Amino acid sequence: LDHMDANLEALREAAKLISSIKDRSEVDAYMRELSFLTGQEPAVVRREVSRARQQAISSSTRHAPLSSRAPSPRHHPPADQTVSSAQPDRRPPTAQLPAANDRSLLSERDLLRLILQHPQLFTATAPWDDLTEHDFSNDAYRALFRVIASIPLPQVGWPSPLLDALKHPGLKELALQLSVEPAMVPLEALSAAQYVAKLKIAPIERRLLDCRSKLRRINPTNAPEAYQAIYSEIVDLEKQRHRLIHASTGE
Repeated sequence: LDHMDANLEALREAAKLISSIKDRSEVDAYMRELSFLTGQEPAVVRREVSRARQQAISSSTRHAPLSSRAPSPRHHPPADQTVSSAQPDRRPPTAQLPAANDRSLLSERDLLRLILQHPQLFTATAPWDDLTEHDFSNDAYRALFRVIASIPLPQVGWPSPLLDALKHPGLKELALQLSVEPAMVPLEALSAAQYVAKLKIAPIERRLLDCRSKLRRINPTNAPEAYQAIYSEIVDLEKQRHRLIHASTGE
């Protein structure tokens, strides 16, 4: 569990099991134990259990995952047709389309909605303000931005060029949703740079959680160098986080 990805994966898998328990006292006890085992804050564990519960409810009422959809026989691609870098969206997301009201993914959805509806807010000198697909944690959002980034700018009649480039039906459905979906607040109220900064805060915070988890498991007396290295990384990450917070608020 020392690796960040393994730690988070273990946390999320355990959260799925805990979310299915009906007895509240048992849930609380398991969450405390999971917090101790993973080194994650109790608030993080509660959030993952809550998200797992919401996903279970959502999956019972929504359509099947994109990866389980069988292609129509009449439109089945030739056997020798391969996926190239020019067709980045032919690799379907591994999960179903994210729920529009998933608050844990709100910054990702807001930013993609801004790209679809107000691309003129982004600077021309840096494509999409140096945003990359790795800034997105959700598979579907990441895959959609991968296609967006592959289209040369500027484009007349946006987002039509994007919709034409999307071959995967699930990603096209997602792009259509975002292109007409109303925002909770006016999208143009903030600059594009502020939306990008808000998105980039999330991976910094995930890394901070991972570092703090590791730091708790290190004895500074027995391993002073390892302890100091992680402590220094935490300090640097906190500085980055504060810069992004200021950038996201425009202050």
